[in-house]
Amino acid sequence: MTKHRWIPALALTLGAALSCRISGPKIVPGPSFISFPLVEWGSLDIPGPVNPPARLRGDTAYLSTPRGAVIALSVSAVRVVWTFETGAAVPAPPEVGENHVYVRDDRNVLHILDLAGRLTAEIPLPAPPSTRVREYLGTLYFGTADGRALAVAPEAGSRTAWEFRAGTPLRSGPVFSGGRAFFGGEDGHVLALDRNGNQAWTFAAQGAVAAEPAVAGGRVYFGTSEGFYYSLDEATGKKRWAFKLDGEPLHAPRALADRVVFAVSTSVVYCLSRGNGEILWWRTVPSRVVYEPVLAGQCVFLSGASPELAAYDLIEGHRTGEYRAGADLLAGPVWVPPRLLLLEAGPSPDASRLVILSRDAVLTVGAVPASLKSPGRPVEFKASAAGFDGPVYEFYLEENGARTLMRGPSAKNSWTWRPGKPGSYRVIVRAFDRVLSREAGLLFTVEKPPGKT
Repeated sequence: MTKHRWIPALALTLGAALSCRISGPKIVPGPSFISFPLVEWGSLDIPGPVNPPARLRGDTAYLSTPRGAVIALSVSAVRVVWTFETGAAVPAPPEVGENHVYVRDDRNVLHILDLAGRLTAEIPLPAPPSTRVREYLGTLYFGTADGRALAVAPEAGSRTAWEFRAGTPLRSGPVFSGGRAFFGGEDGHVLALDRNGNQAWTFAAQGAVAAEPAVAGGRVYFGTSEGFYYSLDEATGKKRWAFKLDGEPLHAPRALADRVVFAVSTSVVYCLSRGNGEILWWRTVPSRVVYEPVLAGQCVFLSGASPELAAYDLIEGHRTGEYRAGADLLAGPVWVPPRLLLLEAGPSPDASRLVILSRDAVLTVGAVPASLKSPGRPVEFKASAAGFDGPVYEFYLEENGARTLMRGPSAKNSWTWRPGKPGSYRVIVRAFDRVLSREAGLLFTVEKPPGKT
């Protein structure tokens, strides 16, 4: 059994590489909201390649490297929380369960870490996995190339809780819902197993199911290598709709309340109606490699092996913004509300870079009228804000370097004032939400009435 080893050298290197630029004060993150422009909020250089993509649990992102390191990163603090070395090569990113992180090395040993990075167990898997190894309700599930679905109880070491022979190599899954595990097979079968390893149902599709299914709203969604796309009833496996698209699926679908998003091998992303499979809109990605679409608020982010990251409105498919990274992206973004985490190529083939993006905000203030010819007349100051999530406003009057709060905090973006005497005044408006804060100022002149000295 390999020992748990911290990597001081790696941690120091990562710490020294840390660079962070924060827009506005550090406030507790607010609701899921994204807008443009996006700005770099923080970054972290990693001295080595990584196995994309990052896995997320709460505010922590987990990565692994081919050389066998596991890295936990706090997104809000932009720092490495812990590192762990497996002592062997690691071919895939880690998996994150309820209370543990799982990473498999090339010796077919599964390293089980707690969320603080401490090794709790190392178990040899009973067979080489051909799917992801995932935890569900305390049990580990995976499929094999010789057609077996296996459940392993971590508390019992490597003991197999049950085994189901599917009769076909399993290529995707497991995904979970309602106490069941769903797998995709090389011969086109989708398999639903209960927690005891009994078959609940199976469905025969046209083409291999290599991209993971998605389960949402009582339906199972998936595509096949022959370009057929399906919606099944989760409880019975009965087909609800099926149709053919030009290209096979690359990733698990992304499902919302009334629509489902597929990325296909022809560099096209489709948004379909969950109810009947109707194509609502489609967009092309300017890359031969298309990463998994990411849903963030009311946007879907699309990217490929290029620096381009584009966002589209989920309802109509209109382009809502774009961001150009400093290098080619190595994976799709990770949505860590209210921020996005990017994995970029580093300055050399043996380096990577994590970049955290935050929405930016713009605030301006104007006055009507632009100046007053004499005191006592009303003037309205009005703020214009973009990029905030439900902004709150405060209006200040600044004289001789001292500020006086005149109105707010309030959701109202205007303030009416009647100056009592001539002079030059500075009006400051502050707008903020639970993440961002901005200020804008305006010089305002009140002239002396004609004939007055």
